[in-house]
Amino acid sequence: MNERAKPISLLAVILIGVFALSGSSLFSIANATYVEGTIAQDTTWSLTDSPYVVSKDTIISSGVTLTLEPGVEVRFGGYFSLIVEGRLLAFGEENNTITFTSNRDQPKAGDWNSTKFVGTELSVLAYCVMEYARSSIAVEDSRVTIENCEISHNSECGVYVTGDTQVTVQKNRISSNGNGISLAGNWASGVSVTENIVMNNSESGIELRADHYGAREILNNVVSGNKRGFWISGKANNTYITRNSIAYNEIGVSYKEGYNHIAEFNDIYGNELGMDVSSDANVNAEHNYWGHESGPYHVSLNPAGEGDPVGGDGVNLDFIFALTAPIGHINMRPTATLLTDKTLVPSNQPVTFIASTSNDDGRVDKYRFDYGDGFSSGWTTLSVFAHEYASPGTYNASVTVLDDFGVWSTNMASEIIDVQNLNAPEVSVTPSHYEVFSGGEVPLTVYTAYGTGALENASITLFAVRSGNLTPSSGLTNSTGHFTTTFVAPNVNETTHVRITARASKAGYAHGSDYVYVTVSKPEFLVAELTAEPAALDSEENSFLTVHVTHNATPVSDVNVTLSSAYGSCSPESGVTDLYGDATFTFTAPQVFAELNFTITATATKTGYADGQDQVELTVNPGTLNVHITAVPYTVEARGEVTVRVYVAYNAQPVADALVTLQSEGGGAFSPVEAMTDSNGDATFTFTAPEVRTESNVTIVATAAKVGYVNGGNLIILTVNPAYGVIGLPPTAILAIVIIVVIVAIVIILLKLNIIYISRE
Repeated sequence: MNERAKPISLLAVILIGVFALSGSSLFSIANATYVEGTIAQDTTWSLTDSPYVVSKDTIISSGVTLTLEPGVEVRFGGYFSLIVEGRLLAFGEENNTITFTSNRDQPKAGDWNSTKFVGTELSVLAYCVMEYARSSIAVEDSRVTIENCEISHNSECGVYVTGDTQVTVQKNRISSNGNGISLAGNWASGVSVTENIVMNNSESGIELRADHYGAREILNNVVSGNKRGFWISGKANNTYITRNSIAYNEIGVSYKEGYNHIAEFNDIYGNELGMDVSSDANVNAEHNYWGHESGPYHVSLNPAGEGDPVGGDGVNLDFIFALTAPIGHINMRPTATLLTDKTLVPSNQPVTFIASTSNDDGRVDKYRFDYGDGFSSGWTTLSVFAHEYASPGTYNASVTVLDDFGVWSTNMASEIIDVQNLNAPEVSVTPSHYEVFSGGEVPLTVYTAYGTGALENASITLFAVRSGNLTPSSGLTNSTGHFTTTFVAPNVNETTHVRITARASKAGYAHGSDYVYVTVSKPEFLVAELTAEPAALDSEENSFLTVHVTHNATPVSDVNVTLSSAYGSCSPESGVTDLYGDATFTFTAPQVFAELNFTITATATKTGYADGQDQVELTVNPGTLNVHITAVPYTVEARGEVTVRVYVAYNAQPVADALVTLQSEGGGAFSPVEAMTDSNGDATFTFTAPEVRTESNVTIVATAAKVGYVNGGNLIILTVNPAYGVIGLPPTAILAIVIIVVIVAIVIILLKLNIIYISRE
């Protein structure tokens, strides 16, 4: 440390100590830690001493690190700067940011100067809020990373970069400044500007006004709702802009000078003028999406284009060919809606304006109510506002809304307010109960009176904000001044407070109104568990299904359970859980030709709960037919007849209408050859045995077939004998007799010829 810095440093330390010690005594009203001068040693600004009020320019010396804890506030008491010659580490958190802001009670843009980075060490701003400065971040010949910050309401610029820098600007929201980001000076190198939302800045979203650029990367940003999305005003050539969403600006991209610029693969849509190029610049703007597949409108080059119009003379801006589909997100304009609790009112009676039902493809962030009497709400985050009219007259009230990309609504959302010197009736809305489950019902009673008596035949109109239905939503009060209706709560995924407004009108009176809030509770989710036994079965087999329903691991009874499947059938198709939370069903598989895998879905519903659902996968295979054959008799003579009975079954149950075909191996004939089984699974045939000379075996084969089943088959063996002769003896017996007769005849002849003789001896 040099000798000159020592007294300054000592003074800073003494001042910090004095202000810290006196915070609870001498200056207890301030309740802050005042800082100024030079920070000459590594220092941490803790949450304990926050907020820190910068009362003069404060310098972080070279080689010194100032660390800020999450949640710390740095407030600037005047047009001062925090000058970073060393290093600043401000790591906030997503839900606990670090804030750099004005110390005024009612701050305005330009209250303080800047956070200036002029050192060579890497500084970091993460999850910080930077607001109400001239330029909240100014970087010159330095190294800084700026991530996930909210940078807004700065009079000149949100982020200003110049010189030979290494700067990363990523995932920030930069809005409502003069310029969002400005890259200036004679040299800007090593700059990365990615994934930022740069919106609603009064001049340019991203300004390129350096005379020379080194390495830089500008892509994947949303640049929306600015006077100019991109403004290329420096003398530099060869700028490159790609993969950005450039929408709803007065001019999407404007080039003042420079050559060989490239802008490609951007989504450029919803701008009053998509791109403009002066005579001192030229741009290759091919391959952008201009909001319509026909490309941008150009008076001579593309008069049929329905996308954003483009300027230039057709030579210095080359936009042919254009993309026919967007690269990224296409943000739609929000749609404003306006409701009022009454439209005919006395002077100085509040009228409630409601814009809560305005909608956007993303999110509606801000509202501006114009009451038509010279007063407005200004831009506000509140969707409900009340206003009183001072004098009678007819006033046209309207609302404009702003979405999360800084895009405002252009549709007409207005109400005519008639202010007259009339008296208004008293109105009250009373629900039977103030809380209801998702999808539940709440009876409501509207009572109208004037003075001490009920107001009969008053016209009642009701509406719910933001959701839900009223049945009926309008009608007349009865003789006692009452009107009844029912509020049907919406199905919600989180607890929702629904505002129900009732308006009463009758000739001769101003409007009266009242409202009530009904809380629609976050749904209680049912858990359904579906099991199947078995999960693998054959055609037409049964599987037993059980659905077990619980909530917070406790069984729930009286739950309606419905089963659905693309195949087969369930009996019953729906059921109700018992005291144990169970519902049982029988599923019958379809007939299939090949293995089939499919899903059965069980849906459990009960009022007050979100539906539960579960699925189970089943596998069904074709069934195989079982075939049994019997014959009467099993032994038959040649050309004899046998009764053959074929019985076809599946899983021990008879199968009707199966086609049975018989064949024999060894001859013979069938009558008929094929037949269909009857309701008992039987088919009967007559078999005529073949002619045989010797005992033979004949095999009879039966095959059964039916759609949805695998063919089945079986066989039996019959014995076939040759037919007997005329005397009724088999051939072998006849042959034996013949042989005996021949032998006897020969013996007689030999005796007569005395060739042989018989002796007594």
